[in-house]
Amino acid sequence: MTAELFTRQVREWTSSDGPGSAARRVVDAEVSPGRFVCRIEDRTAAEPLHVDVGFPMLGDADISELVSRIVDDPALGARLVTGQLPAELAGRLVPPVGEWSGDCSCGEWVRVCQHQAAAAWHLNDLIEADPFALFILRGSSRADVEGSVRELRGDEDPTAERHDGGVDASQALMRTPAPLPRPAPLPWQAGSPPALPHPPIDSGLSAPALAALVDDAAARAVALLADDGGSALDLDLEEDVIRRAAASGETDSELLAQQLGWRVEAAGAALAAWRVGGRAGLRAARFYWEAPRHELDEAALAVSARRGVRARVSRNVVSGAGFQLRLDRDQRWWRFAPDDDLGWVLDSEGFDDPIDALEAPPPASADRLSPR
Repeated sequence: MTAELFTRQVREWTSSDGPGSAARRVVDAEVSPGRFVCRIEDRTAAEPLHVDVGFPMLGDADISELVSRIVDDPALGARLVTGQLPAELAGRLVPPVGEWSGDCSCGEWVRVCQHQAAAAWHLNDLIEADPFALFILRGSSRADVEGSVRELRGDEDPTAERHDGGVDASQALMRTPAPLPRPAPLPWQAGSPPALPHPPIDSGLSAPALAALVDDAAARAVALLADDGGSALDLDLEEDVIRRAAASGETDSELLAQQLGWRVEAAGAALAAWRVGGRAGLRAARFYWEAPRHELDEAALAVSARRGVRARVSRNVVSGAGFQLRLDRDQRWWRFAPDDDLGWVLDSEGFDDPIDALEAPPPASADRLSPR
């Protein structure tokens, strides 16, 4: 629970007891040294309004005094990291109302307009969730404060290399190794994480996003222990977003398209490709390349003989009525089928032989995803 001082200052500065009309919504909020900037979506305005609330920053001496108080009383630091703002620190961190400033693009001729008030109350909620937001506003940060506290306490750098006494090398070589302990049985699935605190205000993460990342990391760890998958650490950002969407069982590709900045149809086809062929299948769906022509001609002849139709060749694709076969750079063939909503969608696993890919039954995971 944050100290009431900041809430009282917000109430005095805005002359209100809350953010006001639900027709106003705060978006794109950013806490930075000396400023809180956001946009306000107001139904009465043609476009979002820009709001800037300013605060004076503390000097180095003031920050050092706050750090000294935390060092002298460890309970203050413990309360901070658990999301509380002790009154002993709030008195120095919260600036008086006379030092606040505000600006809004609405152009209203009032001391504090309704949009500045909405911004101030939103900032109050952020500080309620993470009191270190106040340190940022006043010119410091959580990392700066924690580093200064460790330095004053004389704590060792947790990343520093440790050198233990050990034993003489000859004795170590002569010693009979003890048998390794039997590994613990693997869990059937990853467990649920404990309740997580709200992530720091400057982390860019929401509480649900942090919980989803923890769940995903635990599931990947279990898969690695069972030798049933990779770490996924070698994926690029777009591939990892698609992987997590597929793992979550997502069937609506609109949200995925927003996250990737893609068309909805492209996101749906990518999600279907991952479910069928993982990273290799996704890359076969996304990327074309100039494959050796003789390999494509041989595949086209084999397909024409099997289907009794003429197959066409282009880049790394052999195509015919109602199908495409694409050759990836690892010399595997993937079959694609037309979809009214998504275009060409991956319809088989990868095969060394194009005929095997052509005649393979569609995999059970080849879901057809609605673009909406």
